[in-house]
Amino acid sequence: METQVTMYGPAIYELRVRGALDASWIETIHIETIEVVNSPDQGTVTILIGAFQDQAALRGVLDRIYRLNLPLISVRHIDKEGCGSSV
Repeated sequence: METQVTMYGPAIYELRVRGALDASWIETIHIETIEVVNSPDQGTVTILIGAFQDQAALRGVLDRIYRLNLPLISVRHIDKEGCGSSV
């Protein structure tokens, strides 16, 4: 059963960003996992996975990525069973 996402509740999200972000982001924005991969069709992609207090916290991270001028590829909600849904 998929967890219902709300604007005001905690949730885990996977963010994919074109370009490379270093490990300092783990501490800066409380991301749990950061991985940089090379994709044949996307080039260098950073995958960030983290638990966010609410969607306002998620928006704050998205704003920081935007200010770095890095293209956002995708945002995906990850439910507790590990299955995700694209947003």
